[in-house]
Amino acid sequence: MICDKCGYRNDDDAKNCSACGAALGEKLSPEEQEKMLRRLSDRSDILTPSPLENVLKWVFLASAPVFFVLSILFFKAAAPQLGIIITIFSIVAGISAGYPKFMWSLSKLRIIFITDTSDLTPNSFWSFGRKVSYWLFCGGAVGLFLFALFYNLK
Repeated sequence: MICDKCGYRNDDDAKNCSACGAALGEKLSPEEQEKMLRRLSDRSDILTPSPLENVLKWVFLASAPVFFVLSILFFKAAAPQLGIIITIFSIVAGISAGYPKFMWSLSKLRIIFITDTSDLTPNSFWSFGRKVSYWLFCGGAVGLFLFALFYNLK
């Protein structure tokens, strides 16, 4: 039996899923099992972060406090607000990389204010723009940090 919720393969006589505890339904035919496994393992959805994006999310989010602490330590001559801006850039890059559903919700909300459309779906151009945005925010954070660092070393 394959769990409808998590896709775990259980024994044929199991009543509940061994992985998530959900109640198991009727035994599926081999065709239905294959269809469910394809649906559960499909990572081609635009709103599902790739494994690389999941790693980038944590790298960007972990770099935010590091940038903030380094900004406090090294940016004595530059404006202290620059450290906050760098931190915000890193956080936005992490959210954009790891949470495409949230980013699509924000985009959809913006579009709904302009038009009366509620049945919107993201396209590949939106996905490309999201990927460009998190690299731009990451590059902006690193660039601002290096600029402020070299500015203080002079």
